[in-house]
Amino acid sequence: MSYREKDEWKDLMKTTSKVVDMSKSKNIDILRILNLILPRGKLSFIELGCTPARWMVFFNKRFGYDVYGMDYENCDIARANLKANNVEGEVWEGDVFDENVFRGNKFDVVFSAGLIEHFDNYAELVKIHADISNNYVVILIPNLKNPVQKLRKKMMGTWEAHVPISKKELERAMIDANIDLLLSKKIGFMGTTLMVIGKKRI
Repeated sequence: MSYREKDEWKDLMKTTSKVVDMSKSKNIDILRILNLILPRGKLSFIELGCTPARWMVFFNKRFGYDVYGMDYENCDIARANLKANNVEGEVWEGDVFDENVFRGNKFDVVFSAGLIEHFDNYAELVKIHADISNNYVVILIPNLKNPVQKLRKKMMGTWEAHVPISKKELERAMIDANIDLLLSKKIGFMGTTLMVIGKKRI
């Protein structure tokens, strides 16, 4: 990620929504799928690239998870959002490729949304999801090979700094990371988002 992109990301995090908008068809699809697959209760959950922590709030409120998050920077925004929503959780600042950032912990559910497509070595990042998981891995990314997303890129310059990852490529990265696929699906308006859920192979 370039310094210019980091600056743009920091500005975006200051203005982006702090809650998961359940009026969006994509998020309705996500909740329906999660309800079918993930257990509820006192499980440990971490979001990689968590700022602004809206998914941490979501999983705490909807599933009862003990939530953790990590991000490269802007963690103060995430912590403030947790506090504003009366959610107890920890947010760690550091490089996702540095195993020390996780303090030796493993988690029942490892989650990221809109993270891995920022990296050319996205398969390595998928493996990190698996390495710190005791059980479930959930990954959401924009489906940048979708015609709607391609049009957005052409007309608006959206997704310029992102790596297009196909459904098959994401599935292969999960399998290579010793994750058994439970679900792989295009969701949202015309399939503009990819969602995969898997269980770590023991």
